[in-house]
Amino acid sequence: MSGELERLRADILARYASIYQFCRQHENLKRSTVYAVLAGRYAGDAKEQLARIRKALDGPGPQPVVLTRERLAEVLQQVKCRRCRPASRRKCQRCRVVTFEESRAMIDFLHYYQEEPCRGL
Repeated sequence: MSGELERLRADILARYASIYQFCRQHENLKRSTVYAVLAGRYAGDAKEQLARIRKALDGPGPQPVVLTRERLAEVLQQVKCRRCRPASRRKCQRCRVVTFEESRAMIDFLHYYQEEPCRGL
């Protein structure tokens, strides 16, 4: 069992920067459970938990995030709304229009930045 735990730990660290990062990418696994299993101190059915961890590790892994203008605008708007405490909600639509314009400018900049190398501007 100890050799299997070491192999699992090595496999996790080969794909992820740390055990913590592995746990963050697999929210269906509890961090305390993963650490207890890998330390050999899990009080429950360790074989079942090992199988769950191995299945998560062998799965497709984290999916890349596709950044679009709409997605960026949505994320920016969520952050702005969390911080905003307007006296009235009448300004919300104007804020959404500005946020969409900001996201378009950011995407255009990122697209340009990826295409052209920096020339010290």
